[in-house]
Amino acid sequence: MERTSKKLRKPDRRGDIVDKVINDSADFPFYQHYHDSGYVQFHEKRPRVALKDKRSASIYNLQNDLNKELVCYRVDEGVICGKDFNKCDYALYTEDDLLILVELKGVDYETAIEQISETINVLLKTPGVSVHRVCSRVVLSKARVPDILLTKEKKLRSLISKNYNGNHSKCSRQMDEVLSKV
Repeated sequence: MERTSKKLRKPDRRGDIVDKVINDSADFPFYQHYHDSGYVQFHEKRPRVALKDKRSASIYNLQNDLNKELVCYRVDEGVICGKDFNKCDYALYTEDDLLILVELKGVDYETAIEQISETINVLLKTPGVSVHRVCSRVVLSKARVPDILLTKEKKLRSLISKNYNGNHSKCSRQMDEVLSKV
């Protein structure tokens, strides 16, 4: 889904004026609802994104081969604070209204699934925020990813594919993806 909204002109880190495609408008409902600089890690076109967690050795790499504008959110202790909810670590939002939820985990795959599911509930379902597509990614650092689908994983896959036109993927240690193939 290609966005055709008016571009917003904002200064980048060096003070240069840059056209922003993703802006606080109805064309980008997720960004319209969540755009506080306290939890936005970056908002720009980057050729590569590497997300790492301090507590684990897992890494998520995204190659931005389509040169799309991306907004990276810190979800855990960022968009969602406190201990009341399980939440994933990061969210990447693209100018195509695609939301990629990323959980970087040590060993507990079942908890990672719960974190992704609750993040979808808190960020999208409960406030009624819509996105064109949602994908979830889990990267485990200290254990092999189980081959057997857990009941919770089946429910998550079903939710994402039916309600959000997306998919779920998991791997051990490092996940490398290309945006055009997500």
